[in-house]
Amino acid sequence: MPLVKEVIARFALARAASGAVFAKLEHLEGQRSRANTQELARPLREQREALGEQGERIRAIVRELLDLGIEIKHLDPVLLDFPALRDDRIVYLCWQEGEEQIAYWHDLDAGFVGRQPL
Repeated sequence: MPLVKEVIARFALARAASGAVFAKLEHLEGQRSRANTQELARPLREQREALGEQGERIRAIVRELLDLGIEIKHLDPVLLDFPALRDDRIVYLCWQEGEEQIAYWHDLDAGFVGRQPL
């Protein structure tokens, strides 16, 4: 879990940064008019590039989690399932962003609503 928490901390930072860049981009787009198109061209391009960079950071972190065998069920808040063996059957150990440790499990077809304490 320490590795997963470190990865999720990086993801949370990237998610927040992406949201901030997106908000700046939306603000600039809202300010654009025929009169200031040239003036805003560079800031708009820079924000679009920054948003692309943040998106790539997020994709790399998602790939990192997937490479660990973790299933990502939701990204905001982060919800992860870890395949595990319980009572001779495969189940998911379930963790949601904000929880200190993995404390729940559910059957493969039960989903979040079927979570049960370990």
